[in-house]
Amino acid sequence: MTKFADVQKILDDAVGSETLFTHGRFWKTTRDKFVNLKLFDQCPIIAKKDNKFVGPESPLVKILQAPIKCEDVDYPMMPEGLPAVDKDKIKTISDWIDDQCPE
Repeated sequence: MTKFADVQKILDDAVGSETLFTHGRFWKTTRDKFVNLKLFDQCPIIAKKDNKFVGPESPLVKILQAPIKCEDVDYPMMPEGLPAVDKDKIKTISDWIDDQCPE
């Protein structure tokens, strides 16, 4: 089963040693804070439906695949300016969210 530390590693590997000036390494926090984060204080990074986390609808998953719009603001695909995250790793993150983000 995928754990929060696995998700953190995927995101760390995606950006390598790059400095992220816009939002920093927002995943370097606790699991509870992470699941409640909002992208640029506007849009939750993890979607909820019927009080359950939903991976494929989560902005975190979507932004790793393509640009997104949130609260009428366009955001580029992430990580911006770096190679795209492997589809299998994005699926791992999405599945982790669907599994209700285990610690």
